[in-house]
Amino acid sequence: MGGNEIILLNGEEIPTGRDLEVALQVLYPPNIRGHEVGLLYPAKGNNHLKAKIVGGISKQFISMCGGLTQVLGKALITTNLRQEFDLSITYPSTTITLETEAGPVLITLKLDDTGAERVVTDMTAFVKECYYYGIESLDVFGVHVMRVGKFLVANADAIHQAYPDINLENTEPKTLHVLRNMQEEFNKLRFPDVPTANFSVYDLHPLSAENTGRVIFPHGIASDRIEPSCGTGTVAIGLAMAESGEINYSENGSAQLLFESGGTTFQIGGPDITTLRMELKDKKVTRATFSHSLVEIMASGQLWPQGCREAR
Repeated sequence: MGGNEIILLNGEEIPTGRDLEVALQVLYPPNIRGHEVGLLYPAKGNNHLKAKIVGGISKQFISMCGGLTQVLGKALITTNLRQEFDLSITYPSTTITLETEAGPVLITLKLDDTGAERVVTDMTAFVKECYYYGIESLDVFGVHVMRVGKFLVANADAIHQAYPDINLENTEPKTLHVLRNMQEEFNKLRFPDVPTANFSVYDLHPLSAENTGRVIFPHGIASDRIEPSCGTGTVAIGLAMAESGEINYSENGSAQLLFESGGTTFQIGGPDITTLRMELKDKKVTRATFSHSLVEIMASGQLWPQGCREAR
């Protein structure tokens, strides 16, 4: 999804108790490599699945991954995954319920005769998780930022105000130094027991006037893992913008934000569009959905993690 690489595995083919071990094996060379792994399991209910998600940067289970839901929707249309889990797909629209640690997530497949026209993920469970952990303003490494749940969210203008000569258009060593120190200070202040904080940077100066802004997600600067797209990170940006009054929404409380994303890991923005739709009341988000303009299945097949039989 826009440069964010997701690996989906059938969790039932992994020995009990070895799910985290196997997921971490496949995330790093000489295996497949990726940003997150989704271990999928059958679940009770019509068109229900369960997912256990492992983050490549945190190296532990995480509650939610928006990119995973987009890739899963595409895979259900274009691979045999739906047959493996006995899911039914109907035209022109089908909804799958994915049970995650954050809560149930509805994935809607909007279809045409050629396959998935659009995958839309209801991120409301993640919104509730963010509000549960709270939203607050902070200053880290001289930059005014916001904590949204477990995310560090920074407006590029605030970074430039503190460090006028950094370059988010091309993340040079000085830029990486500033971002790394922001993240490290944020970790010490709020999440000292977490290997690395989630990090979203947004810029409200898009290349195309019809869009809202540009985004990049330097979650893993120290390990050279900067994501050009991120579903949960985009939602965190939307919540931060709502809290700071940066969103103009309609009389009925709805807003649509279009973020340029999916470029290289060295440049904010990109050629893809991440669409975030929100419903708001008194500057609080009550519902959010997102979708990404470019979702591709790169490969499918079997792998043999060390000490396990084949997994698909």
